Amino acid sequence: MPKNSASSQHRSKTRTPNRVVRKKHAVKAATSQSGTETKRTNRRTLREELEKASSGLTHTSESDRPYGFFTLPAAQYEEFLTEEELTLEVFLIRLGISQQSIDALALPVNKLIEEVPLEEFLPNIDDLAGWAGTGTDDPDVVAEDKRWRKLEALLRKRLRGVKVFRVGEVEIRCYIAGYCGKGEIAGLATVSIET
Repeated sequence: MPKNSASSQHRSKTRTPNRVVRKKHAVKAATSQSGTETKRTNRRTLREELEKASSGLTHTSESDRPYGFFTLPAAQYEEFLTEEELTLEVFLIRLGISQQSIDALALPVNKLIEEVPLEEFLPNIDDLAGWAGTGTDDPDVVAEDKRWRKLEALLRKRLRGVKVFRVGEVEIRCYIAGYCGKGEIAGLATVSIET
């Protein structure tokens, strides 16, 4: 029996490290899965907040268009893994327009895309009063202005480095974009019709 006992002890000693290793892998997998779920939850919460804040608001141009949530996943290219400043070139590439395509067009980048400050892109109380044909003290104008300021504050709070990018001509895609996760870009998009 002592021989059996020693054999058992030997087996338990050799199995313990495997159990510990398995537990470590299980913890890592659970942590990784938890991190992924947290990212999804944060993105879902961001989406819900932005959709609620922009609900019923439209971008006024030749055709009023609603805002919709968008997200661009973190870049797979090492040079874009850090949250560097969101430039025109970086945003175009993240939209799926390669540097090779940009170079092949032989146009300056600012002919493909332009950046507009957020405070100039969103309407102010004077714009709203002008569109309504009333004064800035009109209760409806004041209420709508509060909604726009609330949306602006939410965008600045939830997104880092918020910028507005306008892509195209005539039917211009407008993106209010910023970083919301490790290299991930999100925000609101709409269309501006300008003939």
